[in-house]
Amino acid sequence: MDARRDAESHRRAAVSLLRAGDFAGGATHLARAWRVNPVDDAVSVALVSLLRDHPGIGSEQLQAVDATAVMPVTLSVVICSIDAVRFEAACQSYAVALGAWPVEFVGIHDAQSLAEGYMRGLARCSGEIVIFSHDDVGVLSPGLGPALVRAFSSLDVVGVVGTTRLTGPAWGWGGRGLGRGRIVQPDLSDGSLGLHSLHFPEPLTPGLQALDGLFLAVSRNVAIGVGFDAVTFDGFHLYDLDFTFRAAAMGYRVGVSQEILLRHDSIGEFGQSWALYAERFRSKFGLPSIGHSGPPLPRGVRFSSVTSLVDTVRRVHAVCRSIDPGIR
Repeated sequence: MDARRDAESHRRAAVSLLRAGDFAGGATHLARAWRVNPVDDAVSVALVSLLRDHPGIGSEQLQAVDATAVMPVTLSVVICSIDAVRFEAACQSYAVALGAWPVEFVGIHDAQSLAEGYMRGLARCSGEIVIFSHDDVGVLSPGLGPALVRAFSSLDVVGVVGTTRLTGPAWGWGGRGLGRGRIVQPDLSDGSLGLHSLHFPEPLTPGLQALDGLFLAVSRNVAIGVGFDAVTFDGFHLYDLDFTFRAAAMGYRVGVSQEILLRHDSIGEFGQSWALYAERFRSKFGLPSIGHSGPPLPRGVRFSSVTSLVDTVRRVHAVCRSIDPGIR
């Protein structure tokens, strides 16, 4: 049976079981359909919505968060921010997610650009792993330290969303089928939280060409070797694609971890300033000056609280683990 027919078979089985009131069985078949077609937005939304609305499904398969991994390296978080409240909130979020793990916070409060600010922060910090983070990011998943240990066992540059093939001046330019990872964004109209899943929840997805810069965890030596281009990108756009695209081209292992769940209180700005740096990016890498961006993030599943969202994500992983033991 080919993949398309296999996925459709599981989807039909899920529909039949759900109509019969077997929600756990329906969830399992939705997970199987998603595994066969990892970028199927409709199936991912159906599974996440089902588990949100039925909190018991997957509970018996939950695993305790692994907080025992030994951190073999030191850790620094570099944040450029002109807003003291946002800076402190971001630092607190990382501190809570890391628990007792030692971490150094470096704030750059007068950055001329993100690239310039990050280079200064890199020079000032001492961590062997450096997280470059926006100041409007919140860590929702527990066990950030062990997740980073597992990620750096096979990656050099770790993000939460990105693309397997960069076709233009935005990581989503080539369409959602190339996207990997997951992100939470608030709906400003009603305060709800949208969970946007671009791919079946594999713990790690290697082989990416570019990442979004809201969160970039990088081995210190790699960060120094690649460097942020503060000359070409002397503003606040495209520094992230430039850095990660070059890192991948240099042979470094770039990927995303879906063990790390982040909330990002921004949907990005694609106005005149972005267009200026988009042209600089295209010129630097010889990309065509024509084309169009791919579709936005897939439709998000809405949650009224962080507690419900985090619990649902854990149970999504539990159900997916039941069909693929490699899922954490």
